Amino acid sequence: MFRPGATNIAIYNKQGEFVGTLDKAAMPDFSAVDSEIGVATLINPQYIASVKHNGGYTNVSFGDGENRYNIVDRNNAPSLDFHAPRLDKLVTEVAPTAVTAQGAVAGAYLDKERYPVFLSSGVWYSVY
Repeated sequence: MFRPGATNIAIYNKQGEFVGTLDKAAMPDFSAVDSEIGVATLINPQYIASVKHNGGYTNVSFGDGENRYNIVDRNNAPSLDFHAPRLDKLVTEVAPTAVTAQGAVAGAYLDKERYPVFLSSGVWYSVY
């Protein structure tokens, strides 16, 4: 049901009652997200991206969780809540997610025609 590319997904609450349909976008592929706690996303075979305030984690894993990748350099952005840690080896069990240049364009995500919804993993709060 929640496979990448799926559309018009029926959503049910914990009581099994229908509460709505995910119909504004296809289900994204979250395979590049850390499979343990969802703290980071693979953006290159040896780099992940996350927020700088999540400084307590020291490794990530993907897919079945059999392989662990240790952070060797946090690469914290000096004035932003962002970092792109380098991993100790290349990740081979999943492909990195595509990175768009739109994130650097001021106000780009306010375009409701191009970006009608945001789907994410983990716990987050964004103001657009």
